[in-house]
Amino acid sequence: MIVQAIRCEFKATNNEAEYEALILGMQMASGLKVRNLRVYSDSLLVVNHVNNEYVARDSKMIAYLKIATEQKSKFRTFKITQVPRDQNVEADALATLGATFQPTELSNIPITHVLTPAIQKEPDQDPVEKDVRIQCAQGARTLVSTVGQQDADWRVPYLNWLRDGTLPEDRKEAQSFRIKASRYIMIDNILLKVIGGTMPRCLSKEEARKDLL
Repeated sequence: MIVQAIRCEFKATNNEAEYEALILGMQMASGLKVRNLRVYSDSLLVVNHVNNEYVARDSKMIAYLKIATEQKSKFRTFKITQVPRDQNVEADALATLGATFQPTELSNIPITHVLTPAIQKEPDQDPVEKDVRIQCAQGARTLVSTVGQQDADWRVPYLNWLRDGTLPEDRKEAQSFRIKASRYIMIDNILLKVIGGTMPRCLSKEEARKDLL
């Protein structure tokens, strides 16, 4: 299970926020090379829009639906189903987390901060570089590692941050590190870098040298 929450840093209606979450989720699935996608949503409006059962009349809803339809075409098969909120408890909890964003030490959940609506982005705009900040909802701890040594694995501090929320001891270094770390996620203890709609695997220097041979 890959856990992800989003927070819209702009005024958005519930339906607009539902679309933002759907589109970002589809982009993440596409970046992970998913080919068959099934979506469960408790938004009756969005589900019926995407299934062509409701006609989008509002200009923003029309624009959001267009983007969702374009994303849908990237999958071999795609199905979206409406479920009651009480059957969508985990997603509902993530929505609440994204809306409130209160740091917690109970879990390490990436929160994507969407700075501008999807319908306002330029086609060639990189959402990670220009429109998205990812933060972790977890209290920071101090990282003691061998970073800086010549043979140290550069991925270690990022993996430690994603696992435990640990940071370098120096305050300025910690602040700079958090900005850099916001572009990485961990899946099954594998470090991935979020670049637009893709998530390439991060390699150690030794692994990179072998790949180049």
